[in-house]
Amino acid sequence: MSNPYALDLGTNTGFAFRLTADKIVAGTWEFPSKKKGQNCCTVDPRLLLFREKLLFVIATMKPTHFVYEDVKFVRSQAQAHLWSGFRAVLWLVAHDHKIPCLCVPVQTLKKFATGHGNADKDAMALALHEAVLKGDMSLDVTALDDNAVDAVALLKWAEAQLVS
Repeated sequence: MSNPYALDLGTNTGFAFRLTADKIVAGTWEFPSKKKGQNCCTVDPRLLLFREKLLFVIATMKPTHFVYEDVKFVRSQAQAHLWSGFRAVLWLVAHDHKIPCLCVPVQTLKKFATGHGNADKDAMALALHEAVLKGDMSLDVTALDDNAVDAVALLKWAEAQLVS
């Protein structure tokens, strides 16, 4: 049986995992901003904290897979560097623990969740809310930000891929 752990990578990383057959837990890890003027040759503390969270997840949740969104476009060079750092840490930790990573293109995830590949954050949240109302899953959607909403969509996508 698969047990994927979904991550929407970023300074506010959304996460989602299935606790029981009908209950999903989701939320957001917030990583503090790097201090201005920090030496560019030192490891970004956000990446170290992310690694520690991944190691905790592996020890406690025993995921069979990690799944993340394959972001191709970002707004700034600094954002691209940081996102690439999060992805690299995920790859290395997953590799060290022999946990496969699945990635899904942004448009594919949006189409899976909403039926439209160009859905915005509000459409993603509405689709999740409707799925909960239909009884597709047990989840408190009122407390979720857009990062956690995306993580739930990633989890549902991964589960659909791993079943087929």
